[in-house]
Amino acid sequence: MNANATNSYHLYALVYWYLSVMDQYELLCLFRHENEPDGTLPPKLSSVVETIQKFHGSIVSQEDWGIRRLAYEIKQQTTGHYVLFVLRLEHASIKPLTASLLINNGLLRHQIVEYVKPAPRRATPETSTPSAQPSTTATTPTVAPAPAPRTPLNAEEIDKT
Repeated sequence: MNANATNSYHLYALVYWYLSVMDQYELLCLFRHENEPDGTLPPKLSSVVETIQKFHGSIVSQEDWGIRRLAYEIKQQTTGHYVLFVLRLEHASIKPLTASLLINNGLLRHQIVEYVKPAPRRATPETSTPSAQPSTTATTPTVAPAPAPRTPLNAEEIDKT
């Protein structure tokens, strides 16, 4: 093998090892919402990203959910800025990451759960094959027949049971 093929083999082996060792997790962060204009990310977001990278994690995706009203007051805050991360991280790094996130002052709450890839949506027959002409036959939903009415028990039948 030439040197190029050997290097690419080692690269593939490294990627395979990385994907097999690293698990995917979802990290939901609730940031303190203080005087930040609407539509901007919280200033403490960069410290969370640095913390994830410090524990050799990589961010697969980041989704900004924006500012939302809280169901109850947390640390004298009634609104918070939600950000959802999908990350790759070793399982052993979860506890140290959690401990490190607890120290972050701009973070009100956080939760880490194992990422489960959503199942693909199944197409319904009506939406999967659009017809050129509208259907002329009306479809009626099928309804199960109602159960037969029960006759009330008399005193003799009750005594038998």
